[in-house]
Amino acid sequence: MKRIFNYTGRKKIFRESVLLSLTQTDSGSLSFNIKLNLDGYDLPPTAEIYLEIYDRSQYQRYPIGLVEDSKNSKSCIIENTRSEDALRFRIKVVDETDTHGKILAVAENIITREPLPPNSIMPVNFKDLGEKIWHIDYGESSLPILEINSKLSDIDIHEIVRKNDIFKALVYPSVVKEILNKILLYYEVDDIEGDDWQNKWLYYLVTVCGSDIPPQIEIDTQTNKIDNIDELNEWIEDVAVPAFCKKFSILNSVEEGFRRLYD
Repeated sequence: MKRIFNYTGRKKIFRESVLLSLTQTDSGSLSFNIKLNLDGYDLPPTAEIYLEIYDRSQYQRYPIGLVEDSKNSKSCIIENTRSEDALRFRIKVVDETDTHGKILAVAENIITREPLPPNSIMPVNFKDLGEKIWHIDYGESSLPILEINSKLSDIDIHEIVRKNDIFKALVYPSVVKEILNKILLYYEVDDIEGDDWQNKWLYYLVTVCGSDIPPQIEIDTQTNKIDNIDELNEWIEDVAVPAFCKKFSILNSVEEGFRRLYD
């Protein structure tokens, strides 16, 4: 029988209460390890905890245990993972004492604590893009997804995206520039604080890459359009993208990549 969940009055679990890490096994599978601190949320000790793992084409659900045992770490192999770069994570605490389970608390858009995807601010997925090499999907995901043309499988595009310094250096700065243009000039978001993906991107550029904060967007009250487009474009072109390139040593990556190519 399909279980029906009641979302009424559910609590929000903050991200700092969840410690989730990913590792790759010797066989190449992806494994998660999770530990929670639910003190202060006033949740029943016998409520069940579930970790939901999903992307645009798959959904998996793993029982983690009871609230009273949540501080004990739990590990498990993630099954049938096709693209770990685009995976998303959600925690649900469920009271299953009644016929219909009641969701008591939820943690959305969990960020892993390991330098493996999907901790990246730029998750990657592979699909047929026709003649295009890459494309950015701004669909319903919690972050924009960088899509790479899967038709390049004959040259092992998966490994190139993961390890090839030249590919990263030539593609990623352009991706960053496009996404920042979308954030500032289309969504009109300039705040680095907040839970939306636009805020996360700006926060990442400022706190991780060392960029200056973006200029405040100025709206013309008569036309209701952005009045300081040139200033915003200048920040993207001369501040944010260079900060990203410096953080990830893009110039050195190109130099080293071509040196290895022709040595």
